[in-house]
This record gives sequence, C-alpha cells and structure tokens, in this order.
Amino acid sequence: MSKKIEHSELMALIRMLDEPDERLYSAIYDRVVACGSDIIPLLEKEWETLSGDLEQERILDIIHKLQLEQRYQELAIWGSIGQTDLLEGYMIVTRFLYPDIDRGLIDEKIADIRKDIGNELNSGLTSLQKIATINHILYDIYHFRGNTKKEHYIQSQFLNHLLETKKGAPISIGILYIILAQSLGMPVYGVKLPDRFVLAYTNAETHSDKAFNSEVEFYYNPFHKGIIFTRNEIKEYIEKLNLELKEEYFRPVNNKSIINRLIADLIIGYKYNSNNQKIE
Repeated sequence: MSKKIEHSELMALIRMLDEPDERLYSAIYDRVVACGSDIIPLLEKEWETLSGDLEQERILDIIHKLQLEQRYQELAIWGSIGQTDLLEGYMIVTRFLYPDIDRGLIDEKIADIRKDIGNELNSGLTSLQKIATINHILYDIYHFRGNTKKEHYIQSQFLNHLLETKKGAPISIGILYIILAQSLGMPVYGVKLPDRFVLAYTNAETHSDKAFNSEVEFYYNPFHKGIIFTRNEIKEYIEKLNLELKEEYFRPVNNKSIINRLIADLIIGYKYNSNNQKIE
C-alpha cells in the first residue's frame, strides 16, 4: 500500500463514499485515488461488503480510474525501455478492458501454437514455405479467422478474445502472427497501410535495428489467411485511395508503432459506439 495514507485513514475514507455533498466527495475521491493502484485489492474486497448502490458504484469508479492510471504507467515504461517485447505491450493494452487477464494462461496457449508450428519447420524450407507452414497451423489446424462482425469489432482487437474465439481484427491476428514468427527466428514485421495492417517477410535478422530498412522479400495479409502479395499491389491499393505514394507504406514498423496502431483502432471502435469515456 502507498505510504501516502495510513490503512485506518483509507478505511475511514471508504466508509464516507456515500457522502451526498459532491464537493466533499470529490475531495474524498482524490485522496483515495492518490494512494495508487496498490490499494485495488483492498477496494475490491471492500466492494463485496458494501450494501449501498451508491458506495459500490463509486468504489468501482475509483478502481477503474486506478487501473487506467496503472495502464498508463506500464505503457510508458514499456515504450521507453521494454518495447522489444511485443507480447507484453499487447498484454498491457488488453488489460485496459480485461484487467484480470491471466498472463500465464496466455503464454501457455501461445506456446502450444508455437510448438505445433516448430514441429513442422526445418532448416531446408524457403521463406515462402515457412510462412505456408505457419498459415497451415494457424488457419487450417487452429482455425483462426478474421472477424467480420461489426458488433464484435472492439473485442476482436484484444488478445484473450482472439485466443478464445479464434476470430480477430487485422491488427490482433497480425500481432499474434509476428509474435509466433519472430519467436521461431523469422524476420517478420508489421506494415501499417491506411485501413490495413499487413506483414512483411524481410531479409534481416529478427530484433535487429536494420530490419526497418532492410529489403522486403514479400508481403502477406494475416487477416485473409496469409495470402501473399507484392509491392506493386500495395502501390495499386494506395493509388485507388487517391493518396500520396509514400515509402512508409512499404516499410516495416517497430513495436511501438504497432501498439500505437492498436490503440488507434480501438478508438475507431469506441467511436462506433459513441463511448466518449473510453475514447478519452
């Protein structure tokens, strides 16, 4: 627990959550929130004992505020020193909606898929054959698919939903694909196109700074079962959108850019529902 407040004082504040005066309650709220995310387990325990709807609603508001602040801090740390771990970045964003997600269970599910892919790989395979192997395991064996239902747009962005339902958004399937491919030593990176997220197989070593300026062997779309396409097809796509042809549409991006794109896609989803609180 934070040293900013004694346990007895915190408990006294919790018992005042039914304060009818909004000005006084605002001061109570600010004092409790200042304690930080360490007090979340205590707040959750107290929520179970409260009988009044107002107190329960207010304690939930405080818990959600603290959880959001925790996500901010985790993302800031990840973005500054730990962004080589794409899975961890994805987990932080997933906890935005699913704060109790079990990292151990997630790791187990990904490890199972990785093992099945690894069993089919060998050093004699070409780049295209390696990707064909991943495609076979992901789409034919595990039956991962792109989500096409607008009402599931938001949930399909999150990792736990993807692993449970096998249906995901372009960004979520793409991130999973990158995690699996890179863990098996393949130089696979994301490429941010307007309204699309695709993957590139490069000739660089994985986790190398040179990867983002290396030659791309081919592109493929994880949302559509890993279908292969070329640089010319990207060019045609950009021209159809009447956009300026920029080199950034062809280049791999780093993990921070991928997580930024994930958050941007979530904002789009919440705009569909006019959920201004989540958008903010």
